[in-house]
Amino acid sequence: QSDRGALAAASRPRATNPQQANERLDLVEQMLRLFDEQLEVRLIEKIDFRGSCNRAQRGAVLQGDELRPLGQMLWTATQLRDAAEQWPTGLAGLQALLADMPNLRSLALDLLDAFDEEGELVDDASAELARLRGEVRRRAKGLRSRIEAMMRDSDDQGLLQDEYWTVREGRYVLPVRASDKRELSGIIHGSSQTGQTVYIEPTELVEANNTLAMKSEAVKREELRILRAFSAEVGRDADNIDRTSERLADVDVIYAAAKLAQRLDAARPSFGATLSLRRARHPLLVLDEVPVIANDLILEPPATWMILSGPNGGGKTVALTTSALAVEMAAHGLYICASSQSEVPWVRRTLCVLGDAQDLDAGLSTFAGHLQHLKSAHEQALAPNDDSATPIFVLLDEVASGTDPSAGAALARALLEEFAKQSCLGLATTHYEAVKTLAFTDPRFANAALKLERQRPTYRIEVGVVGASSPLALASRMGLHEDIIDRAAALMGSGGKEMEQALRALRDQHAALQRQLSEATKAKRLATEARDRLERQRAVEKKAAERRINRIAAEAVDLLETAIEDAKKVRKGLDTGQLSGQDIARQSRKLAGALKQARELKAKSSPSGRNDSTRAALDIEHLSAGAIVWHVGLKREVTVTDVKVSRSEVRVSAGGLELRCGVSDLRVVPTRKPRSKATKPVYQRPIDDDDTHGFATCDLRGMRVDEALAVLDKRLDEAIVQSERGLMVVHGHGTGALKHAIQEHLPNHIQVARHRFARSESGGDGATVVWLVD
Repeated sequence: QSDRGALAAASRPRATNPQQANERLDLVEQMLRLFDEQLEVRLIEKIDFRGSCNRAQRGAVLQGDELRPLGQMLWTATQLRDAAEQWPTGLAGLQALLADMPNLRSLALDLLDAFDEEGELVDDASAELARLRGEVRRRAKGLRSRIEAMMRDSDDQGLLQDEYWTVREGRYVLPVRASDKRELSGIIHGSSQTGQTVYIEPTELVEANNTLAMKSEAVKREELRILRAFSAEVGRDADNIDRTSERLADVDVIYAAAKLAQRLDAARPSFGATLSLRRARHPLLVLDEVPVIANDLILEPPATWMILSGPNGGGKTVALTTSALAVEMAAHGLYICASSQSEVPWVRRTLCVLGDAQDLDAGLSTFAGHLQHLKSAHEQALAPNDDSATPIFVLLDEVASGTDPSAGAALARALLEEFAKQSCLGLATTHYEAVKTLAFTDPRFANAALKLERQRPTYRIEVGVVGASSPLALASRMGLHEDIIDRAAALMGSGGKEMEQALRALRDQHAALQRQLSEATKAKRLATEARDRLERQRAVEKKAAERRINRIAAEAVDLLETAIEDAKKVRKGLDTGQLSGQDIARQSRKLAGALKQARELKAKSSPSGRNDSTRAALDIEHLSAGAIVWHVGLKREVTVTDVKVSRSEVRVSAGGLELRCGVSDLRVVPTRKPRSKATKPVYQRPIDDDDTHGFATCDLRGMRVDEALAVLDKRLDEAIVQSERGLMVVHGHGTGALKHAIQEHLPNHIQVARHRFARSESGGDGATVVWLVD
């Protein structure tokens, strides 16, 4: 936005370390947040007053066209600093930058009050100036009245060349015909270009003109005094003015960086040990609004160099310069044209060998100029440096090209190995087959290729593969005659075709391996997620079991304490003879009931009744889908869903999750014996599947499994105590985990006679009807 901001942006050096770069990026991020809050930072164009301040310090008098813009700059700074104090939190960096500006509010207001928009002093610049200008205006008005009267009289006499008056050298005069100049007494102040008219100051107006001139000179002296006073004040505050201007320029550079990030749809980079650009785009192409293919440019350790190959015109050089711009933009504290998951290395410098280096004036051919640039890059890589641990980023376009292919390929390979030896990071493009195969034998190098589809470039980079140059395809697209292309293909012979086929086979093999790797990674992720879910479910069930055991134990203690008190009462009654036979029978039944409840609580606290060591092993030959077995690791019953006899592998379902396990992890679940007649509950009436009238609702929706099971157990116990016939348990559909857990839990509950899903009109399998033991 400003002149000094543009100079600062053009000369801004790269950061000296990642910390400084991140501090710059923090400020850009804060400016973007300011944009999001609809708070713009508006600056004026003229903020650079270093020249004016230097002259003022040396005693020069500044004019209004300098002082007025200076006042505008200082007032802009004042308003911006005041506004920053009201900004939302999280913008401390920008606020600190603006708070560092000196307070020059008084000078700003004085300058703006003293000058108009054109830089002219206003009357109110001083009381004396207002008085003097007022007197000049009054005297000028009187002079105009007198000269207009004289003009009418002279015109009546036919002396005037034309009917007007004018001002020459600050004095009021009349235009008189040259032939009649002696007819009007006065002082001549020149003539017209034709000589036909002379300008005469009438004698009657000489004294009035003299007085007006003296008053006008007094006005000029007062104006000069005011300008000198302002200039002296500017000279005294020159350092503060310069610091204010510098801070505004800093803010302007940050503003420009944030606006650039918005235009590029750029992201904040992170600094890492290697290059990892994701969805990278060339910023200049984006600014030109050219459709750009986003690409990943990733150097996976231990590789430190990427060898880019592919068709001519396929985008290799664009990829090269994209990576260079990303690294340097990040080092300068700018957002980069890539996704927010991107990382760039922190490097000492970036060296580029790009383009045609031919120089006829220096007598350098294309290859000689190219070698000279390679030599310079190598010398800089070898140069001693205090920060030798920080690598250099090197970009080589068509390395060692422009000479005999076999010699060029050998030279290119030697250069790349040397740069890698010097711990440089880099990218190189090539058409040399010997260079393309470097990655197959040296782990410091990795291949990447620009893809072709139907002999046309896609401008998409595929990492890990070698690309074909396909020069004849480009020649065909460029419109070269078909006969020439056919002849060239014949001259290439089978060798070139065999190489193309080999490269194609390598690409296909790489693609197949990538698919297998992707599938294996997905399977591993799914297995890990399933294991984690099982572990969480086991932990939940363990906690639920512990809470249930603690609750049952507490109930048992209360029950035993009550039974003991009742027994004491019976014994006391027997000793004193206060109990009748009926009382003793009633107390006996009460104690028997307490004993029964205690046994039931014991059964509820240990539903399995056996440990793993007493369970019989399984024979996989007798297993089939649907069988209920005990899983040693999960400590619970599971359902067999599939059996692989040849691999001794079983797939089981546990709580809505499926997993594979070996048959050695499974045990037999003992056949549950039917209840004996002594313990078989006696029902007062048969259960009617449709008779749910009066069933209370137990709503478990939104609860975790362990929480829901604890609430269900408590509600079932309350229902038994209150002699309820059953419950309507509402669990919903959801993921199915809660529904499956309840279905597995109810058969093991001692108070449950039977259960089923509700009728469709009552919620279907989103609710379960439970009948209780009478």
